[in-house]
Amino acid sequence: MAVPHAPLEPGPGSGKEKFLLIPARIRAAAPSGAVRILWAAGNEVHAPAAAAEVCTPKRLLLQLPTSCFPKNVEASEEKKTLPAKKKVKELRVLDPKTAQNLSIFLGSYRMPYEDIKNIILEVNEDMLNETLIQSLVKHLPDQKVLCELAQLRNEYHDLCEPEQFGVVMSSVKMLRPRLNSILFKLTFEDHVNNIKPSIIAVTLACEELKKSESFNRLLELVLLVGNYMNSGSRNAQSLGFKINFLCKIRDTKSADQKTTLLHFIAEICEEKYQDILKFPEELEHVESASKVSAQILKSNLAAMEQHIVHLEHDIKKFPETENRHDKFVEKMTSFTKSARDQYEKLFTMHNNMLKLYENLGEYFIFDSKTVSIEEFFGDISNFRNLFLSLTGTDIFYTCNMYKIFG
Repeated sequence: MAVPHAPLEPGPGSGKEKFLLIPARIRAAAPSGAVRILWAAGNEVHAPAAAAEVCTPKRLLLQLPTSCFPKNVEASEEKKTLPAKKKVKELRVLDPKTAQNLSIFLGSYRMPYEDIKNIILEVNEDMLNETLIQSLVKHLPDQKVLCELAQLRNEYHDLCEPEQFGVVMSSVKMLRPRLNSILFKLTFEDHVNNIKPSIIAVTLACEELKKSESFNRLLELVLLVGNYMNSGSRNAQSLGFKINFLCKIRDTKSADQKTTLLHFIAEICEEKYQDILKFPEELEHVESASKVSAQILKSNLAAMEQHIVHLEHDIKKFPETENRHDKFVEKMTSFTKSARDQYEKLFTMHNNMLKLYENLGEYFIFDSKTVSIEEFFGDISNFRNLFLSLTGTDIFYTCNMYKIFG
């Protein structure tokens, strides 16, 4: 918008002189006698005749108040828009690596610190998950450091975020045992599902082997053929053989190298002893049993019992609390009872499994303490798969016909 100017007034003399155009707001603020200014030759500025002295532009500007001049708007606005530098908060207690790990954890969950604390106190399984608890167990500093952070509670707002979180969590009693117990509760079903199917697989495999008449007849046939082939040698009239020999019969080949002893036995079964063809179906759980490590199974059971014992001990010595959110004792007491019951059942099942395997060793004449479950069932499973791959669909067809027509 154009600035309003004072109207031109005719000057005295020849009319070559004219008044300076002065904005109205400057004229209003100018001192008396400095308003009617004339441009003169030589760029001098003169007051009209009523003025007593020559007034230069510099002099006039000095006489005007600063309010007459516009401020540097752009500079002021730029100054306002510049963000204030955020003060970097230095670590007071935590080491840089721990602080970084906690920052990553807090950035992943983006929950208020008090909310994280409360869902732990409440053992709120709707909000808790295995990953969250594992991260806390892994990245939270030890109790001594948390106690140091607790001393800085009054300086909370001066601390960096990881240390603020540490201050909040330091108020949770028995924090690390609590976290370990909650993690065990969250993963307990996984522990059971890792142990129970293995025990069942070995138990059923033991029972299947002892009951399978077709497999026993197969062993008799192998022994008969072996003794016939070894007649006249020192191995003739053998009373038995080790189970791992079953997989080796495919290595015994005919004179023309076109067939193996395993082929020969399979053909005899198809022609004369079709009832033996049922043995792969009767040993349904042998393959799954071959994948069970007795040592790992025993270790997993022992670890489960140790967790339960620690939890029972923590509940007994847990201090009283007035925090209404703290439901650890209430919820973990009922869980511990349930976990103890399930462990006792698994323990009984495991002992029964070991007894069956020991009996199997007596039945097949091998030392169950030196031949592992994995090794024994592995040999039988491998032979079963070899037999099936060798005979293929013909065996299944013959076996199915045998079951249908007896």
